Amino acid sequence: MEAILEEHLNITVIGSPSARFLPKWSKWLAENTSVKLVVVCHLDESHNGQRGIGQSCASEAVKLYRKHGGKAHYFPWSNLLVDLMRLGMRTAIGDVHDVADTCTNRLLHEVSFKKIQEAFLRVI
Repeated sequence: MEAILEEHLNITVIGSPSARFLPKWSKWLAENTSVKLVVVCHLDESHNGQRGIGQSCASEAVKLYRKHGGKAHYFPWSNLLVDLMRLGMRTAIGDVHDVADTCTNRLLHEVSFKKIQEAFLRVI
């Protein structure tokens, strides 16, 4: 994520060691800043028909931020994946679970890093 956004000074990337920390970051940001929040979570697989921990914590983080009056939304993964397919991505959509997966060696041979970066910035 940092590599994709490194040239854009108006965007700050805050990493989290676990999705469980997303609500905590969201609350802190809501209480201490007035930035627009875009939550980019992993696309966890569901093993029992329920949402994965990434989606659950992302949902909680967005709700918390909005509750404090901030503007927040989820990263639109489907828009990014459709855009990458239009650019020539042949990697199965099911193989993309997070931002790092969009930059794997296999995908970089299909679509250049610059094109991935531009697609990411278009949908964020």
